[in-house]
Amino acid sequence: LRNVFGLLRGNATVACTVLGFVLVHLAFVGVAFAQLWLVRERGLDAAAMAQKIGLIGIVFGVLGSVVGGVLSDRLARRLPGGHAGFVVLLILVCGPLMVAYRFADAGSALFYIGMCAGFFLPLATYGPSLALIQGLTPDAMRSTVTGMTMLLINVFAIAIGNLVVGGLSDRMSAAGEGHALTYVLLATDLLVLVAAVFYALAARGPRVAAALQGVVAH
Repeated sequence: LRNVFGLLRGNATVACTVLGFVLVHLAFVGVAFAQLWLVRERGLDAAAMAQKIGLIGIVFGVLGSVVGGVLSDRLARRLPGGHAGFVVLLILVCGPLMVAYRFADAGSALFYIGMCAGFFLPLATYGPSLALIQGLTPDAMRSTVTGMTMLLINVFAIAIGNLVVGGLSDRMSAAGEGHALTYVLLATDLLVLVAAVFYALAARGPRVAAALQGVVAH
């Protein structure tokens, strides 16, 4: 742990990538509460939405993993900041759609596009984010730093994120707020957008260009 945090203190690009990667996973909180939100506050049928959410999750989760990895490798050399710049672009495209989805008419094109973006975005960031983290980490620490990143994601973004959203929405509902989940999930969507700031900082790191040059030369 001492070595990992020492590396993060000394390498701002890796540290910003890890922070951004954790924040992007707050999108999974919206996925976890999607059916409850759609049924409780948007008035949709539970069984029908369960099937649609499952299908969208499979299709756009797979697409995110594959397309995100392939496009990041192809575009990283052309975009400022390489892989980090690509993730910034992903967030700026998908993030506003996720926010718009909270206000769109149920069943509209924007409604479903925003839902698909919520499944697509976090998985699309895996390829470029891990390429950045592992490409800028010493060989002897790559597995350790990657494992630590996964731990931070699961503890802070997924476990604590779901707990906080559930607790806050229950308290707000008990106080008489009829759209508690909408407001709390909107907050997580906005935090996903904040991840773009950390990836933008990572994109400005001088070591990103050096790493990309090394990949090209290899």
